[in-house]
Amino acid sequence: MTNTFSRLTALMAFSPAVLFFTSFQISAAVDDIFIIGDLKYTVLTEEGSTGTVAINKNDFISGDLIIPSSVKNNAITYSVTSIGNWAFMYCNHLTSITIPDSVTSIGGEAFEYCSSLTSITIPDSVTSIKNMAFYSCSSLTSITIPDSVTSIGDGAFYNCSSLTSVTIGKGVISIRDDAFEYCSSLTSITIPDSVTSLGAGAFENCSSLTSVTIGKGVTSIRDCAFKYCSSLTSITIPDSVTFIGIEAFSGCDSLTSITIPDSVTLIESWAFADCSSLTSVYFEGNAPNIEYKGLFDNTPATIYYRAGTEGWTDPWCGRPTELWGETPEDEPVIRFELEGDGESLVLNFAGTLYESDDAVNWHLVEGAKAPFKVYTSKGKKFYRCAQ
Repeated sequence: MTNTFSRLTALMAFSPAVLFFTSFQISAAVDDIFIIGDLKYTVLTEEGSTGTVAINKNDFISGDLIIPSSVKNNAITYSVTSIGNWAFMYCNHLTSITIPDSVTSIGGEAFEYCSSLTSITIPDSVTSIKNMAFYSCSSLTSITIPDSVTSIGDGAFYNCSSLTSVTIGKGVISIRDDAFEYCSSLTSITIPDSVTSLGAGAFENCSSLTSVTIGKGVTSIRDCAFKYCSSLTSITIPDSVTFIGIEAFSGCDSLTSITIPDSVTLIESWAFADCSSLTSVYFEGNAPNIEYKGLFDNTPATIYYRAGTEGWTDPWCGRPTELWGETPEDEPVIRFELEGDGESLVLNFAGTLYESDDAVNWHLVEGAKAPFKVYTSKGKKFYRCAQ
C-alpha cells in the first residue's frame, strides 16, 4: 500500500511538468520552422488553432510543384500567405510552380537561379513581387502579373533570357530598377496607366524589344531605362512624362524617330547618345532644360520644333534644327500620297504645304508655292495642305 501511494505521489508531483511540455509542443512560436512533406515552413502568426506561415528556404525541390494553400501541424491549421526570401533559390531542377490564392507576397530572391523553371502561375491575391524574385530564371518563357500586384521589385526578372511575353497588371504602380534588365527575348511591352514610376535600367539590354507603349501615369523615365534596346523601332512617350534620365535611350540603334511631348522639362546627359539610326527628334514644346552634355553624341538626328515654341537655336545640343509645321485638326486638309519611278507631279494648292515620310510626323515645306513640283524619285512621300 505504501509503495502504491509513493508512486501516485511521484506522478502527481511531476504531472504539471509533463502537461507543460505537451502544451509547448502543440503551440509553435513565431519564427519556428517545421516540415510538412517536402517543404519547410516558418510560422508568421498564430492565434488559437489557426495561424499563417511562409515557405522557408528549401533545397533540392524538383519537377512540378503545387504549393498548398494551408498546412496542419500539431493540431494547428496554418494558411500559407508568403513565399519567403530564398525559398527556392538554386532549385535548378524545378520546372513549374503553382502558387495558391492564399499567398500575398513573393519574397526576395525566392526563385533566383531556378534555371529550369518554364512556367509559373501567380494568383490575383499577390500584391508584391520583391527584389530579384525571379532573377536569372533563364528558361521562363512568359509571365502574367495580375492586377493585384502593386510593385515589381529591383531586378525581379533580371536576366530571364527566354522571356518572350510579359503582361503587366493594371494595378502595378512601381516598376523598380533593373526589373526586366537582360530579358533578351522580350519583343514588346505595354506599361499600363497605373504605373507612375519606371526605375533605372528597368528594360536595359532588352535587345529584342521592338516596341514600347508607356502608360499615361508615368512621370519620369529614369537613367538607362531602355539603354541598349538595340532592336527598338517604336516608343510612345505620354504627355505625363516630365523627366528623361541619363542614357535613358542610349544605344537604341534601330530607333529612327521619337516625339518628345511638351510636358518634358528636363533631359539629362547622353539620353539619346549612340542611337545610330535616329534621324528625327520631334519636340512638341519649348526647348527642355539640359543637364551636362552629350545628349546626342554619335547620333545623326535633326531636331524638329513647333512654331511659337521657345528656347531653340540652330544648332541645338550639337544637332541641326528645323521648324516642325503643324496642321490643326479642324482645318480642311488635302492629302497626297506619291510613290514613283522618277516622274514628277505638280501640286496645285492654296494655303500651307506640309511633307512627311510616314504620314504621322509632318514638317513645313518652307517657301512652297503653287504650282509645286514634286519628284517621286525621292521615294514615298506624303503631302498635306492646310487651307
